[in-house]
Amino acid sequence: MADWPRAQHLFDEQLQTDWPTLLADLTRRCNPLSGYLDQHAPYYWTTVQSEWATDILFHSAADLSRWYERWLQHSVLVLNCRDSLRFLGQRLPEEGFYPQFTGEVKGDLRERREGRRAKLW
Repeated sequence: MADWPRAQHLFDEQLQTDWPTLLADLTRRCNPLSGYLDQHAPYYWTTVQSEWATDILFHSAADLSRWYERWLQHSVLVLNCRDSLRFLGQRLPEEGFYPQFTGEVKGDLRERREGRRAKLW
């Protein structure tokens, strides 16, 4: 990243954006039926999935390496299937939510050419 203050400014602008107006303008340019739809079945904008990141910035590989092993150990020793399910938006049967998760959750730690990685799925 060459310009962190500029990146933060662009992010902050998104919080002030009038998204319905912006998307309606885009729709009018892209959809030939937009005039008809505006009168008979106007668009209703929703967000199905949205992500906010709280990334950690490291200025060097050495800075990252001081934390990396701790985070790998934490992911294997502390996090569990329940944590993985919550992260993926699922609920366990005893939490009383429906539909209940009926699949399988796995986690592992692997050594690869690129390095070590922890994976929950």
